[in-house]
Amino acid sequence: MVFGSPKSESSRMEESFLRDLLPNAPEEYLERLYNNRRAYKQKQPCRNCLDLFHRTEDCQQPCGHCGQDWHTVTACTSSKRNRCRCRPFPQRHLAKRCPVMCNPGECPAPHPGPLVTAIMCKSRCCMCGIPGHAGRDCHLKTCRCGHQHLTIGHMPMDRQCAVVDCPRFFCTRHCQACRADMDKDAKAYDNDDDDDDDDVCPHCHAKRHRVFPPLKPPVYPNGHLNYEYLDAAMAWGNSIHGEAIFGKKVAFNPQASIPGQQSD
Repeated sequence: MVFGSPKSESSRMEESFLRDLLPNAPEEYLERLYNNRRAYKQKQPCRNCLDLFHRTEDCQQPCGHCGQDWHTVTACTSSKRNRCRCRPFPQRHLAKRCPVMCNPGECPAPHPGPLVTAIMCKSRCCMCGIPGHAGRDCHLKTCRCGHQHLTIGHMPMDRQCAVVDCPRFFCTRHCQACRADMDKDAKAYDNDDDDDDDDVCPHCHAKRHRVFPPLKPPVYPNGHLNYEYLDAAMAWGNSIHGEAIFGKKVAFNPQASIPGQQSD
């Protein structure tokens, strides 16, 4: 009989205590006593699955980082660089296994295969939008809206900078009203008394707009594509923004990018 995690010293001690206390009790009864004893709300959530009703060493869920079922986060050897950012912890998959794929309408590089994990693609970062590095190496650990997901989850027109050739998602370098460069000390211009520390443009004095979470994901929880998002991404790639950022005029074909469909 093994209660909780087989590697837990506390589990072995409590198991031994129950055996000594009730030497003639059947295995099922001892196990039920053990589980009932721990089925109360903990002061701290489990570090592996965030459940409040068991301790980390007793967690039976797969690893919250990599998803392997033979260990928990306390024994996970994956590097922080390989841990995914597509959703709040526990993700239970590494970056290379992320279900969020690179969007062909916004990536400047042709991929050898139809599906490439967005957070692993170095052609254009899925977090900040700047080409040349992958999302897993980006300085942004979360989306600028404050939620734990990849920034490409927002509609392209919502995160596009007002400066045509600027690749940044939710750009903080340019004023989105007058397109002027935002100084690093732009907050000094926010002299009102509303306790709002949003950056203010030193040229037009417009405040930076808040970034809200996306209303619709690229892929719904049931696995179905959000074609509204896909069409918007393709339109963005065919627009003046895509031409300015990619350095050439591109012609993305929405139908050719949908598995199982071909253009007429």
